Amino acid sequence: MFALIKNNIRLLLARKSLILTLVILPVVLMAISLMIEADGRDYLKIGVVDHDRSVVSTRLTEELASVGNETEAMTAKVSEEKLIESEIEAVLTIPAGFEDEILAGGKPRVTITSVQGQEIVTMTRAQINIFLNALQTIVAIEQPADAKALIESSASLRDEGVQFQIDRSEHQVRRGLSVSSGLLIYLLSINMIQIGQLIQREKAWKTQDRIKRAPVSRWGYLLANVATGLFFLLINLVSIYLIGTFLLQLRTTPEMYLVWLIYGLVWIAIGIWLALIVPTTSLSGNIRTILTTIGAMLGGSFWPIYLMPDFMRKVAAITPQYWANQWLDSVQKGAGFMQKPHYLIALLGFLVLFLALGIFSLARRRNSQAFI
Repeated sequence: MFALIKNNIRLLLARKSLILTLVILPVVLMAISLMIEADGRDYLKIGVVDHDRSVVSTRLTEELASVGNETEAMTAKVSEEKLIESEIEAVLTIPAGFEDEILAGGKPRVTITSVQGQEIVTMTRAQINIFLNALQTIVAIEQPADAKALIESSASLRDEGVQFQIDRSEHQVRRGLSVSSGLLIYLLSINMIQIGQLIQREKAWKTQDRIKRAPVSRWGYLLANVATGLFFLLINLVSIYLIGTFLLQLRTTPEMYLVWLIYGLVWIAIGIWLALIVPTTSLSGNIRTILTTIGAMLGGSFWPIYLMPDFMRKVAAITPQYWANQWLDSVQKGAGFMQKPHYLIALLGFLVLFLALGIFSLARRRNSQAFI
């Protein structure tokens, strides 16, 4: 089997175009995407939908602007349009009764939304929470008569040097990580599904006699192709880790690489199965394009899932891209690898399904050589 793996790698590397798509392209595009999007900026263009229009809600908006955020008051409809058109990066919605609840000692719920991934607004959420917690503390201690007295007390404490701060090093999130991760999901599906071309090239090159003389079992042949794909997948992930960690100073976690690894194996299995059942190279290429591109569109690689209609979200669940993107989104928000096991179960289900289909396709032949 090792001789077959070595031969597979040699055949793939013999074509310069495949070297570009399997090894160089994913790493380069991922790095470019991160350099464009992941500028490390903590500040956002925020549309403010203030349903309370009170002294305290106005002060909250000023607080966000004081650290460099660009804030703009607007209606809910306008904010939705600007968010979709990327004219703003987040929307802060302040509910009616916001000030009254603060003065009553409560902590009202404000909503901040971003189509670029909730992880990019982590710093802004932390700042809002600190502001609200500070006001709660003042209300509990001083019990101010009204909102104006509350804000004056807050300003007085700040002038006296009492400040509430957070450590940016603990909360800073690269803005482009979510976007670049979706791009990598798309690229991995394109690259790994091409491993199946090895089988179709044996058909096109009429080299079945060479395979027939080789003592290769069904399992051996299938595992050799999977191992070949795994070799190139590991090269991709190691290269991305080195560039991201040492060149771009990107914070990633081992869980993210495990998700990419499992997802890549799924598409290796899909590529092998397609090569076994599709009669021609051209037809296989068309099917690969449909599965990878349409799947990426449905699965959230190009835009957030929640922007799609409900019925499209349900359709998206049949794609591996959906489960991988959802899992990565969960990991980037701090969830552990096994904290949401249904994502792992879904991807492993796809992997087992297509490996089983590949084995079944081989088993339909009289022997392990007849599939060529």
